[in-house]
Amino acid sequence: MKNLDTNHPRAWLLLLVVVILVVPLVVGWLKLNSFYEKHWIQTNNPVNISFKPVFEIRDKEEPKAVEKPLILDYPEEIDTDLEKYICDKFGTFECKTALAVSLAENGTRQRDRFNINTNGTIDVGIFQINSIHFDKEGCALYQIVDPIQNTDCAYKIWQESGWSAWVAFTTYGYLAKLDK
Repeated sequence: MKNLDTNHPRAWLLLLVVVILVVPLVVGWLKLNSFYEKHWIQTNNPVNISFKPVFEIRDKEEPKAVEKPLILDYPEEIDTDLEKYICDKFGTFECKTALAVSLAENGTRQRDRFNINTNGTIDVGIFQINSIHFDKEGCALYQIVDPIQNTDCAYKIWQESGWSAWVAFTTYGYLAKLDK
């Protein structure tokens, strides 16, 4: 038996090849083994073929009724020219909501009512128009102190974004004012 010469370059080369090839294989096998301890592979059919009959006999369904828009009359409790103007401006369908929102926002529909908000903006008039709208045509501060022009500005805002611009609407505070 021959002794392995450790100073021989072939021995070192053989040892290096074993380390380079065997160590990654062992580490890879251990990682693969730990993966399969936690996972499994499921095969799926990439295409699902189903057969349907050429003809089917079904019962006829009745067509759904087309909903007609609800037409409302002006509320009987319109007491002032301003309330009539609000209803004329917003129309019969939105009249009660407009009156309730203005009352919930303003409290009393006083023309000179204003509020300073925590974010530094102000609300003015019967619809409490916020100062972020002052740059809109017809919504300047000197205009919206007039209740008619305040209503006109509120109508413009309502046309652009619906009732979502009023906190009394988004928090449902106006509902308590619907019958007042």
